[in-house]
Amino acid sequence: MPITGQLVLKGAIGSLDVKGSEKTKNYKIGGFMRYSTSFSQLLSFYPDLGAAYQNISLKMQKGVYASFAPGLFINMTKGFGLNFSIGGITYDNLDSKNDPRQERLGFNFGKTLNIGISKNFGL
Repeated sequence: MPITGQLVLKGAIGSLDVKGSEKTKNYKIGGFMRYSTSFSQLLSFYPDLGAAYQNISLKMQKGVYASFAPGLFINMTKGFGLNFSIGGITYDNLDSKNDPRQERLGFNFGKTLNIGISKNFGL
């Protein structure tokens, strides 16, 4: 079973506008590591470990975010395929000048379904 590794930069931008309250914008920027173990040319298993800096405009909150999620990669054609995971473990903290620090640890195994498309390029 061959093992391969990836180191990837990722980011997210979001906006929430609720009528009667302040508009909230947030972003995360960071990366993730993934080491894949191939069971065949079609199927690979990977643990995904990520970390990011996050900022939320409401109350000027800043903090960090970390996650761990195992997943499966199905190779549809050469290096192009589908990623599936059913949750994992998350940690995040947010701090602002006027409010106490918030720290959260979440376990969502089996509570979420993530589906992605990826293309692996050989170097």
